[in-house]
Amino acid sequence: MGTRYADGIRFTALDSLRGLSALLVVLFHFHGPGLLGTLAIVRNGWLFVDLFFVLSGFVLAHGHAARLAGGDSIGRFLGLRLARIYPLHAAVLFAYLAAMLAAGQPFASPRSAGQFVEALALLHSAGAAPNHWSLPSWSIAAEWWCYLLFALICARGGRATPWLFAAMAAAGLAVVALYAPHWLNSSNDFGLFRGMAGFGLGALARLGFDRWRLAGTGAEIVAVLLALAFVGHAGAGPLTLAAPLVFVPLILIFARGQGRVSAALTHPVFVRLGLWSYGIYMVHPLVQGRVYDLLDLLGGGRWTASDAGGAQMLVMPGWAADMVTLAMLVAVIAAAAIAHHLVEQPARRWAGRWLAGQPGFSAAAAPGRG
Repeated sequence: MGTRYADGIRFTALDSLRGLSALLVVLFHFHGPGLLGTLAIVRNGWLFVDLFFVLSGFVLAHGHAARLAGGDSIGRFLGLRLARIYPLHAAVLFAYLAAMLAAGQPFASPRSAGQFVEALALLHSAGAAPNHWSLPSWSIAAEWWCYLLFALICARGGRATPWLFAAMAAAGLAVVALYAPHWLNSSNDFGLFRGMAGFGLGALARLGFDRWRLAGTGAEIVAVLLALAFVGHAGAGPLTLAAPLVFVPLILIFARGQGRVSAALTHPVFVRLGLWSYGIYMVHPLVQGRVYDLLDLLGGGRWTASDAGGAQMLVMPGWAADMVTLAMLVAVIAAAAIAHHLVEQPARRWAGRWLAGQPGFSAAAAPGRG
């Protein structure tokens, strides 16, 4: 089932797009010589993180902007969001720590105790030094601070709210354009500002959604092809700054859900991928590391190597690399499903029950998944 709000709208197609995008990020981080490792949209798959930011801004503006403007508690909104992102983030961090303790090397380089605390406090999306704990989690830290900005803008912005979202997006893009050494491919250093750009544009897009009329099968096909063409050719330079702008029409069109592509995305397989997308994104480095370990054990070190940057990669024929990659994807999805049922769902149910008991809480505000 897709994201459902008090107005009855379901964004099932958007949830499914998030799941497919998460798989492309997973493929980006698994290096091999096969087809699945050399496709252009995989080599530039890191750009789909910006789709996550835009999508978060859009769905949260849909589910919460009016309520926050109408007096809903900022604290309760942030409590719901923290319950959504933090438990799995913390679980992954402690899984890494447990593995290092089991190996008798607590806080061994490059993962330091200071970095662990920084990641635990969600302070690692605008730092001067890299953070090697749970590599994707820089974007979770960026999301958290975007949630705070979003809530303040909605609650206090009044008629200036659209302009403030535009300023949020413009400020994020400006900082990345002027100071980030790798343009939009920023994480622990300028990731917060990267997140602000996408999140602000997504929230702004939702404010104009009611006037958006472009939809249907043709529009969906064109939007998908344009997004894939952009990702495949964006490279790593200044063109990447356009990614959030490219993803906005894709999200607006699929939010309407009026075409055959949207209908196809309501298939239970895609819906499940959307449901598990956060887990897919968060647990995949852990799973990929264990896949490399298994290959080293079975192949005596002949099937893996490290590139110039120290990242692990497959060293085997292309067809074999593709088979290993597919097996890795299955393992990641399975791990994400387990994490969803054992960590995400219980944490969200607990937070919903606790917050529902607080004075003035609007239960209608709880379902937004974002």
